[in-house]
This record gives sequence, structure tokens and C-alpha cells, in this order.
Amino acid sequence: MFHSLSRCIVIRMGGAWLLPALIIAGCSSTDCPLNNTVYLSARFYNSSSGAVTNITDTLSVIAGGKNNTLILNRFVNFNQINLPMGYVQTSDTLLFCFKTKAGTVVDQVVVEHTNVPHFVSLDCSTAFFHTITGVSVSPRIPTADFPTAIDSIVILQPEVNYDERENLQIYFSTY
Repeated sequence: MFHSLSRCIVIRMGGAWLLPALIIAGCSSTDCPLNNTVYLSARFYNSSSGAVTNITDTLSVIAGGKNNTLILNRFVNFNQINLPMGYVQTSDTLLFCFKTKAGTVVDQVVVEHTNVPHFVSLDCSTAFFHTITGVSVSPRIPTADFPTAIDSIVILQPEVNYDERENLQIYFSTY
């Protein structure tokens, strides 16, 4: 741990310089990142035009696995998402649940990745950076009842870390 003495208060008592432990501890320079959460960032595109598109159906995203975890709940009219990634396993299953008047349909996305612990100091919690090594999606054709389906996914930036860069481009086809 780095201590910056130029920032510390030094007390002079009876001709001797004292550096109390409390002051030294208070002078430590901890460089923990302010935003220390690592998210996969994805933006939505129209398969036909290639333009950024808003999802108008109600979308929920669930992290599939032993304990299904709701990540996004009933989002409507948006074109970008940030999703947490697992750091124990090397693949994440994401269930994109589209709800319409006809019911609910699910597109399954599997993101394969590596996990690398990122250590800053003992004062900061360890974060995990990831490298996306592959992405797959369950194929589904849009219908009149379920007009939106994930067509394909492109890995734009495989490195997932503190940078808020677009990692995936998710292309949607519509009925």
C-alpha cells in the first residue's frame, strides 16, 4: 500500500517528529475505481436496416441456471442493456422473455467467456474482467403473435471490464 507523506499531517512534540499510526492510516492513497462493477453492454439493432432500434415488446432478461435470477424486469421501448456476467462459470445463459398479448416467448442466448480476477489493492474488492469467446442464440422466426425475435449477435468488443464500451450488437428481426 502506498502512503503519501506529503499529504499527511506531521506533529512535532518536544523536538521529535511523530507520525501517529492513525494519521498514517488516514493518509493512505486508495485508488479504488469509483465504478467497480463490470457489465456486459449490448445495443439493439434492426436486422434489415442495421440501424439502432428500440424494443417495443415487454422484455425481461433472466440469468438461466440452477437458480434463475431476474436481471431486467418488464422493460419497454429501449435499445441498450447492461448485464452482469458470472465469474465462476465460463458461460452465461440469458433468457430473453418477450411478452405480448398472445403470451410469452423466450430466446435463449449463451455467452461464453473467460474470467480474470482484477486486483487493485487490499482496500478494494476484487473485480472480474471477462473476454467474450463466443455467443450463440436459439433460432426463432418472428410471427404475428410474437413479432420480435433475436436474429443474430455480433461480438463488437470482446473485453468486458470497467470501460463502458458496447460489447455486443444484438440484431432483431420483426414480423
